[in-house]
Amino acid sequence: MKKKPSAATVKKTAKKSASRKSAKKSSRESTRKSHPAAHQASGNDAKKSASKTVKKSVKKKAAKKSAVKSVRKASPKPSRRSQEPIEQAFRYCPSCQTPSEHLGAIPFRCGECGFAFFFGPVAAVGGLIVNEAQELLLVRRARDPGKGQWGLPGGFVDRGESIEEALRREVIEETQLKVTELTLLTTGPNTYTYAGVTADVIDLFFVCKVPTNAKIQLEPTELSEFKWCVPTKRELNNMAFPSNRIAVEQWLQERKQASK
Repeated sequence: MKKKPSAATVKKTAKKSASRKSAKKSSRESTRKSHPAAHQASGNDAKKSASKTVKKSVKKKAAKKSAVKSVRKASPKPSRRSQEPIEQAFRYCPSCQTPSEHLGAIPFRCGECGFAFFFGPVAAVGGLIVNEAQELLLVRRARDPGKGQWGLPGGFVDRGESIEEALRREVIEETQLKVTELTLLTTGPNTYTYAGVTADVIDLFFVCKVPTNAKIQLEPTELSEFKWCVPTKRELNNMAFPSNRIAVEQWLQERKQASK
């Protein structure tokens, strides 16, 4: 007659059996995870997640692009961009980029952030340089606006400059001539078109003297030719800017009166 196993033996046998079952279950799970099909399922899940992210990103970009197009369509475009006044170019607020509610209004005011721009005229200077023979220095422009036409040495006033300082600087930069004396002749409104936008300018013209027999060296990116002359209709009809012509005609009139 067989003896019944003791309680301690039964308990020990049960523990071993449970340990074996746990080891087998762990082995099966490990085998299933390492199987190519399991990797494929995991990869498919990652691809689906990435695909959803990409689609969301594409939709956001498309919505943003559509909104920008809508704003652009709502903003009227000028018929001739080369004649576009600067106030028409302010289609968006320079400060917060909000579309303009009143395109072309002067001053520009942004209803969103309160930014304002008054489009005041830019100051420019021109020098009527006269030699001892009472001839005027004309220079031919080497670039637009007015490329190939006659003009006067000069340019725009930089920030922090006086009018006189700007004139002396521009004359030196363009001709290497040093202005020793200058007298205000006249002032007048003008416009300047650059990159399709036309801005208002206020011109100030001075009659200038330079050292006798000073050598002229033109800045080739600005000017291509110069000549000393008493301008006639031939030169006047080929001036780059109407304001330059007005100043030269006034100088000619005063020269004529002084010679009587």
